[in-house]
Amino acid sequence: MPGRKGGFIYFGPPGTGKSTEARTAHQNAIVLETGANNGLYYDRWLLSETGKASGCKPVKKTILLDTYSFGGKVSLDPNGHPAPVSQISSFEMFAQQITSKCLSENASGQPLTYSNVIVDEVGTLWQRVFDELLAQSVTDKGKIDSRAAYGLVSTWSRRILDLLRNVVAAGANLILIAHDQEPDGDRKGGPQFPSQRVMRQITSDMDGVLLRVLLEGGGIDGAKTSKRIWRAHASNSWVSKLRGLPDTSYAQLESMSLVDILREAGYEP
Repeated sequence: MPGRKGGFIYFGPPGTGKSTEARTAHQNAIVLETGANNGLYYDRWLLSETGKASGCKPVKKTILLDTYSFGGKVSLDPNGHPAPVSQISSFEMFAQQITSKCLSENASGQPLTYSNVIVDEVGTLWQRVFDELLAQSVTDKGKIDSRAAYGLVSTWSRRILDLLRNVVAAGANLILIAHDQEPDGDRKGGPQFPSQRVMRQITSDMDGVLLRVLLEGGGIDGAKTSKRIWRAHASNSWVSKLRGLPDTSYAQLESMSLVDILREAGYEP
C-alpha cells in the first residue's frame, strides 16, 4: 500500500548533496530553482554508470527564478539592461499555478502530472523576498523600517506556505531545500532565512526536517575519508524531526538512503 505524502525540508551546508539526493528520491518532479546550477550535480550523476543503473530520470520540469529572469523570460529596462524580476509576484504565480493544477487533477481523478514539488533553494528566495519588502518598508520620515519588513516577510511566508501545502492534500510531496549556516572561516555556509522566526515558522509546518551533513574521518595510512549522511534532532537552531519515525530510530538514519528513511516513516517519495 502506497505511503502518505508530506512536506519536507532538507537542509545543511553546500556540498553535502541535498539537491542531488532530493532529485534522486523524489522522481517525477517539478523544480523551481533559484540558481541555474542547482541541479547540475544530479544531471551529471545521471550520466554516470551508477546513475544509469539506478533507473532515475531527469527532473520532469525545471523553472528558473533568479534575480533577472523567471521561466526563461528576461525583461529589459529603458537602457536595454536586464530588469530585476519581482520575486514575490513570480513565486506567488508559480505557487498558485502548481497548486491549482494538482488540486484540479486530483479532483477529476487524473494521475498527477507531478508527484513532487521541489523549491531549491529557499533561503536564497526568502532573502530576495525580504530585500524586496525592505525597499517598500519606509517610515513617514523616509527611513527604511527593517522591523516592518521582518513582519511583512513573516506574514507573506505563512500565506505562501499555506497555499503550497495544498499540493500535499492533492497527493504530491512538497520539498524545500535550504542551507543552515553562514560561511565562517573554512566552514561552508549558505543563504539563511531572513530571521529565526521565519525559519521556525516554516519548519513547524513540515512533516519532516532532515539535516544533511558531511562526516570526515581518518582512513587507511592517515588518508581522510568522508561520507554524506542524514540526521534528525542534530541541530541547535533547526527544529529537525520526521513525523511517523520514532526517536529510537533516529540513530539508524546515518546508514539509510533518503528513500528508505521516508518509507520507514510511512511516506511515499
